[in-house]
Amino acid sequence: MITRDKKDFYRTGIFFLFNIIEGIIAILVTASISADPKNAVIFGLSKSRFAFLAIAGLVVLAQVAFLLSSKWMARLGCYISDPKRAHSWLTWLGIFSLSSLWVTIWFPAQRLAELAALFTRFQPMLVWVELMLFQFYLYARISRHEVDFGYFVKFFRENKKTVFWALALAAVLLVAFLALRFLGSDKTENQYYFPPSAPFSALEIILSLLLFVILKQFESRSGNNKTPKWVSWFGFFFFWVVTASIWGSTPLICSDDRLGPFPPNNICYPSINDAVYSIGSHYITLGQGIYHHWLTDKPLYMAFLALSQWLLGPSIDKYILLQVVLIAMIPAILFLLGKKYFGLSGGVFAGLLSILAGENAILLYTKVSGINVWFENPELLVALLLILFCLVVVKWFEFPNRYYLAAAAGALFGAALLTRYNPVFIAPVILLVFIVVFRKYPNVLWRGILAFVIAFLLVFSPWMISARDSNGKNYYLTKIEDVLISRYSIGDRTNSDNTPPAVEPEAQQTIPSTVTLNYKDQPVDSSGLGGIVYHFFNNEYQALGILPVNFTILSNSDQVAQPIWDLSESRPFWKAEFSIENLILLFVNLGIFLIGILSLFKKFGVIGLIPLIIQISYHFGNAFAKTSGGRYMQPVNWVTYLYIVAGLVALLLFLMNLFRKEKFRLNMPVFQKEDQIHPVAGHFFGPKQWGVLGLALLFGMVLPILNMLPNQLPAESGQDVTQTAAQTLVNAGVLTEEQWQNFIGNPNSLVVQGAAYHASYFRSKFYNIGDPGLETMVLGQKHVLVSYLFMKFPQEKLSDGSNVILVGCKLGQDSLWGANRIILRSFALIQTDNEASLLLDSKANWTCP
Repeated sequence: MITRDKKDFYRTGIFFLFNIIEGIIAILVTASISADPKNAVIFGLSKSRFAFLAIAGLVVLAQVAFLLSSKWMARLGCYISDPKRAHSWLTWLGIFSLSSLWVTIWFPAQRLAELAALFTRFQPMLVWVELMLFQFYLYARISRHEVDFGYFVKFFRENKKTVFWALALAAVLLVAFLALRFLGSDKTENQYYFPPSAPFSALEIILSLLLFVILKQFESRSGNNKTPKWVSWFGFFFFWVVTASIWGSTPLICSDDRLGPFPPNNICYPSINDAVYSIGSHYITLGQGIYHHWLTDKPLYMAFLALSQWLLGPSIDKYILLQVVLIAMIPAILFLLGKKYFGLSGGVFAGLLSILAGENAILLYTKVSGINVWFENPELLVALLLILFCLVVVKWFEFPNRYYLAAAAGALFGAALLTRYNPVFIAPVILLVFIVVFRKYPNVLWRGILAFVIAFLLVFSPWMISARDSNGKNYYLTKIEDVLISRYSIGDRTNSDNTPPAVEPEAQQTIPSTVTLNYKDQPVDSSGLGGIVYHFFNNEYQALGILPVNFTILSNSDQVAQPIWDLSESRPFWKAEFSIENLILLFVNLGIFLIGILSLFKKFGVIGLIPLIIQISYHFGNAFAKTSGGRYMQPVNWVTYLYIVAGLVALLLFLMNLFRKEKFRLNMPVFQKEDQIHPVAGHFFGPKQWGVLGLALLFGMVLPILNMLPNQLPAESGQDVTQTAAQTLVNAGVLTEEQWQNFIGNPNSLVVQGAAYHASYFRSKFYNIGDPGLETMVLGQKHVLVSYLFMKFPQEKLSDGSNVILVGCKLGQDSLWGANRIILRSFALIQTDNEASLLLDSKANWTCP
C-alpha cells in the first residue's frame, strides 16, 4: 500500500517532470524561430533572446536537480499538502495563470504592430512559464485533496435530465442548421436578411469572466448571500452613470444613417430620404401633430424625440443626447435582472456585457449592419421597454395576487407596441403561460389577466382609435395590409387597387421626365409562409453571432471583417461562409446558451424562461414581417446576453466547485418556483392598482393630446410669403421688380415657407449628382420641402428650426414613407430669424423649365 507521503512524493515528481519536458520543448521552439539578422550576435541570436534561453536552461537544470533530490521533493510535498496552511493565494494563482495562458496562446502577434516579431520570439517561453504556474496550482490542489472528483459524479447524477435535454436540444438545432444550410432555398437576394450585430471580442468575454470570478471570490468570503437593498440601488445608478458616460463620450463615425459632418452646421444628419423620425418629431414641436397626421406605427418614439427637442433644442447633435442617457438604463436594469437570477457578481457580469455591446455597436457601425444610441431608430427604446416589461412580469409571476404588477406589465407592453409593432405576439404568449401556470387559482387568474388587459387598453387604445387617415382607415390595418401585399405571395401586388400609399420606402413620384432624382432602389421579393420559418430561425441562430466565433483573440475590426458580417448580399445566417473554427465556436456558444436556459429553468421554473419567451415571441413578430438580423434583433439581444451569462456562470461555478470544499451556489433570495406559490385572491382595486391604472390612462392620452397642440408654423405659401420674398430680393438688388414678376409668372416657380432642418453642403446622391450644393429639409404646413441650392461654400451656419422662405423652381413631388414632399431647385433661401442669412445661387437664371 502506497502511503500518503509516497503519494505526495510521486505527485511532486510528476509535476517537475512535466515542467522539465515542457521547458526543453519551449527552448527548442524559441531557438528555432528565425532571428533578425541586424540583431544577431551569438549563434545567430540576439542578445536578449540568448539571455532568455540561458535563463530558461538554468531553470530547467534547477528543476532537474530538484527532481533528483528526494529531500527537497519531500519538503515541498509536505509544505503544500499541510492542511494547517491556508494557502489562500492559490486561488488567485490559478485565476491569473489560466487566464494569462489562454491569452498568450491565442493572442495574434500582428495586433502588437512593431512589437509583433518580439512577441513571436518569446511567446513559447511565456506559454511555458504560465503553464508551469497553472500546473503548480493543479498540483497544489490535488496534493491538498481539494479536487472533489466525487462532486463531478454527483453533479451529473443529480442533473441527468438537464444534461439529456441540453444534448438533445443541441443535436436538434445542429441538424436543423445543417438542413437549412444544405437544403434551404437560395432565393433570398431581395429580402430583409441582414448579418449579425456588432459582436463581442474574445478578450472582452475573457476579461468579463475574470471579473466575475474575482467578484465571486469576494462574495464567498463575505459568507452572506443576501445583499441589502442599497447595494441594488447603488449598482443601478452606478451602471447607469458609467454607461451614459462611456457611450456619450464615444464619438459617432458618421456614415449612411447619419451623413456628414457637412457645413454649414458641421453636424451629421439623417439622409434626406430616410429622415422619417426627424420629420415626425419636428412636426410635433411645430404643432402639426405626430408625423403631420401621416401614416406611422411608431408614434411613441416620435413623441420621445419631440420631448428631447423641447428640452435640448432642435439640433440632432443635442437632442439625441437624451436618448443616449435614457438607453444607458439598459445595462443598469440588466444588472438588476441578472442579480435576481444569479447574484451580485452575475448581475455585474450581465450589465458589463450590455455596456460592451452598446460600445461595440458605436465603434463598429460602419462595418456591420446595426444601430446604436446615436441614431434615430426605435429599436433601442423598445429594448428598454421590454427589459422593464420582463422585470415586472418576473415579479408578477412570483406574486400573482399583486395585480398592480399585472397592470404595470400591461402598460409597458402597450408602450412597447406604440414604439414598434413587432412585439405584438409577446403578450398573448405571456398570458397563455400565466393561464397554464396558475390554472388552479381561477380567482387570481382572471383578476391578473383583467388588470393586464385594462392597463394595456388604457395605454394603447387612445392612439389606436385616433390613428386614422383622411379616409378613416386605421394606420395599423394599413401597415399590416402593406406587409401582406409587399412581402407575401398574395395575388398580383403590382396591380392591386388596395396597395397602401408609400408605407414601404418606394416613392410614388410625379417627376417631369427632364429631371432625374436618384431614389435608393430597395426591391423586396415576396415569399410564401415558408419565409416566416426562414426569418424566425435566422433570428434565433443569429443571436449566437454576437458572441466570439474565433479562438484567436482578434480585434473587433478583424472579427467583423470575416464573411459572416458580409453586407454585400442578402442571405440567411446559415448560408454565410463559415470556417471550421467559426462553426465550432458557434456550436460552443449554442451549448452555453442552452445550458443557461436549462439552468435557470431548473432553479426557477417558468420564471427562468420569461426572457426566452419574450425573445422567441419577438422573433416571431419579426418573422411575420419577413425581417431578420441586424437592427431587427436589437430589442431582444439582451436576452442572449442574459442566458449566455447564466450558462457561463453555471459552467464556471461547476469548475470552481471541483476545487472547493465549501461549494458555491447561486444566490436565490428572490424567486420561488411556480409550484411553491399558493396565492390568495386578495383585493383587486387597491391603492397601488388605482395608481398604476391612473398613470396608464394619463400616458395613453399623451399621443392624442400631441395631435392637438397649437400650430407653430407660418403659412406655407400665399400672398404674404410672396410679398416678403419679393421685398427682400428686390431690396438686396438680386432682382428688379420686372424680373421678379417674370419669375413668379412661370407655373413651375415656387415661393414657399417653413422650418428648416438638416442643412448640408455636399455632393448629393439624390439630385444633380456631382455638384456641391446646399441640401435643406424644410417642414411646411402641407409638405416636406426638399431644397437644393447651388452656391459657393457657406460661411455662416443655418440653425435648425429656422424660419425660411424658399424661392425657386419645382422639380417634382413624391410620397416617401407616407410624407408628401415637394422637391425644388432653390435660387434663394431667405432666413427670417436666427442668423438672418440670405443664401443665393450665383448662377441662377431665374427661369423655370
